[in-house]
Amino acid sequence: MMEKQRLPKLPISESKNEKNTSLKLYAIIDCAHFDKDFYQSLIQNPMLTAESLFMRTLDEESAEAGPLLIKLNPEQDQDLIEKLQDIEQKKPAIVWLWSDKSFLKLADNILKPLLYGELEDGQKILIRYYDPRCIKGILEVLKENEGSAKKLAHIKAWAFKYNDEYSYLV
Repeated sequence: MMEKQRLPKLPISESKNEKNTSLKLYAIIDCAHFDKDFYQSLIQNPMLTAESLFMRTLDEESAEAGPLLIKLNPEQDQDLIEKLQDIEQKKPAIVWLWSDKSFLKLADNILKPLLYGELEDGQKILIRYYDPRCIKGILEVLKENEGSAKKLAHIKAWAFKYNDEYSYLV
């Protein structure tokens, strides 16, 4: 039996941020690692607030295989949190984040606009910042752009598994 894991903790001390109590926990699941039924089980769960970040974007038709944002309440969603932690032991598919923004503002105004970039030749590209294997480098590049940096400032911390331990970006 697998040892019960601790939920990643917010890596910001109360003294640095007195508004920690207003921060909400979210997870982004890279559904490309799963079948359609996994996605549907989360989207159709009336107890969850969840939406594919591909909804209302260029890649809407691939929503079931894209990044899925879920709002989590550590007291009420413990079973789901444990399920996500089991998944991240086996697959690089989960990124945790903390923000003071509401679910819709986080999804529509911050995370979705960060999904797409443009090459010098004008070709649109997908930016997989929700992939734990490349999140650190991608976020560093995104922070170099003033518009992206302003959006990212609303996310107070990120956590992801790296070498079986949580790594944090603040």
